[in-house]
Amino acid sequence: MGKIRIGLIGLVLLLAACGPRKKVAVAAGNGGLSSDSIGMAIPSGRMAAELRSLPWIWFSGKAELKADADGNTMNLTAFFRMKRDSVIWLSISPGLGITAVRAIITRDSVKMLNFIEKYYSAYGIASLQNQTGIRLGLTELQHLLAGLPIFDSVRYHYDSSFGLWAARRQDLNNQLGLKSQGGYTSTDYSVVLQEATGRAIRARYEGRKSSNENPALWLPAVIDLVAEAQAKSTKAKLTLTDLSSAPVYQYPFSIPAHYERR
Repeated sequence: MGKIRIGLIGLVLLLAACGPRKKVAVAAGNGGLSSDSIGMAIPSGRMAAELRSLPWIWFSGKAELKADADGNTMNLTAFFRMKRDSVIWLSISPGLGITAVRAIITRDSVKMLNFIEKYYSAYGIASLQNQTGIRLGLTELQHLLAGLPIFDSVRYHYDSSFGLWAARRQDLNNQLGLKSQGGYTSTDYSVVLQEATGRAIRARYEGRKSSNENPALWLPAVIDLVAEAQAKSTKAKLTLTDLSSAPVYQYPFSIPAHYERR
């Protein structure tokens, strides 16, 4: 595997292409909540908390990306643009103004351009989900990056034994741990597990980065993503350095005529 391909593992993680890891047990908890409601109340006797569904439409910005697979590490820069429930656009650079990979994810498809090796890939969402073994769509990916419950219409139940919230849709599970810091409550970690394949994404969040235009709109300042496959592990860490909530209307993605499809 070439260095540039190793360095782009962080991008693959963002596309939910992660390897299998140990299953995470999800127990039925007491009480419940709806992830599309305004507040998520912790049962009596525990800290009061809220996870708001942020009223965002657009996000764009820049992040430092550190990717690590099998001991091979690469430091990259990631530029991103998102429109809620519509599109995620990513551009990965190793520096010196060079774009290495560009990707665009919509509700129906995933497309990637590799400018270093001069090829492109294009998949339907269903095809990508079959390949990666974990059925996440555009909305679930956006929620994962924002540190929000990935399900919009499934009730989350509190498991007092493990101190976490859990929900499932068919054989897809989501577990959330909450934390309180700086006078607000946010998600500490999120685990997404596809029971049928044993594949999962584990995300841990730190702090918050407010948008330049509106401090009330924010994303986690640091996102750690981990995938484990047997004795091997793949990791990606994103540290946001700039965030905007201004409207974004352009998501450039043009495939050069001489690029082959892989």
